[in-house]
Amino acid sequence: MNTTATRENGFIGYEYKDVTVSSSLEALYTDSYGNFGWQLDGTDAPLSVGLNAVTLKFKRDRKIPGKAELSRLERQFNTCANEVLKLEREKGIAASVAAYVIGVVGAGFTVGGIFACVFRLM
Repeated sequence: MNTTATRENGFIGYEYKDVTVSSSLEALYTDSYGNFGWQLDGTDAPLSVGLNAVTLKFKRDRKIPGKAELSRLERQFNTCANEVLKLEREKGIAASVAAYVIGVVGAGFTVGGIFACVFRLM
């Protein structure tokens, strides 16, 4: 697909898109958006999202052939990428819940042991 084809006067109209993603998924988005006709125009660190995010700036030719189909596939990719993020977060949730439960039970045994010693001395 030739996205840099020049017009009669040499002008190419571009459309722009900014995508803020986790820095761990930066390579996935950079590689995948290239398949939808987008060219990486630069990266930026967003101020409001946090330290673990990056804003990717893309551009593509407005006159790209098959734009409707590319947009549909791009939406499908975004849905799948969000599902991957959700599954990655769920991996850590189960471990966190188990750690919290064990911690609360251990704290309960510690408090019980202290009360048993204190009341035995009285």
